[in-house]
Amino acid sequence: MWNSSRGVYLSPTVSKAEATALGELIGSDTNEQPLVLQCSGVRRVVEAFGAAYCHHRQPAARFHWHEDLVLYVLETLHTPTHVAGRMRMAASDDLALLKEWAVAFFAFIGAPVADAPGFIERALPAQALFIWENAAGEPVGFAGHAPPVQLDDNIVYRIGPVFVPESERRKGYASALTAALSAYVMAKDVKATARVCLYADAANPASNKAYQNVGFMLHSETSAFDFEAVGGTSNSNP
Repeated sequence: MWNSSRGVYLSPTVSKAEATALGELIGSDTNEQPLVLQCSGVRRVVEAFGAAYCHHRQPAARFHWHEDLVLYVLETLHTPTHVAGRMRMAASDDLALLKEWAVAFFAFIGAPVADAPGFIERALPAQALFIWENAAGEPVGFAGHAPPVQLDDNIVYRIGPVFVPESERRKGYASALTAALSAYVMAKDVKATARVCLYADAANPASNKAYQNVGFMLHSETSAFDFEAVGGTSNSNP
């Protein structure tokens, strides 16, 4: 299990029985714990957690499906050769544009848009944001990556978000940016093997095709469910 300010992630190894027990444990906590905002993982396991959590929690809560995500893992990188432009690391001069794009991206995926500026303000100084410039040197999209995670002898990088505004889509920029960023993170540490993964909305065929085109292969599927208080306000995670 992984817990964050946005919710709970249940790993694929968690069983329905374990998820039920966890939901009962958290839901029965009488120490005025904040409401779990979201839970994601294998659908049947998340549903077991949600049912137990909502059954035991006071004040009452309910949960509903939010989205299905596909986890992709990079196998063999295929760099597009027909897309004009280049990737560069984002700089402080890009702050306003990045915030504008982040708000649009958060709105598109149904995330709280109020969180978008803070995301950019944290990721930019961490040198985790990158911009694709077209042949004229104009920014046409951005991408980022999460902090790397050490897993045995591998370093795992998760790419995301990847965003190209509507006016610049269907030009190959998302594929090119994803490929360039994947190549960048894989070359960062020559002493360890880098693995690259990313999540995609299962209902968005365009993004799934873009990732598959550059060598990402389907690994697993996960579902996210949102929680909300019933009959009054409730504390929530910041």
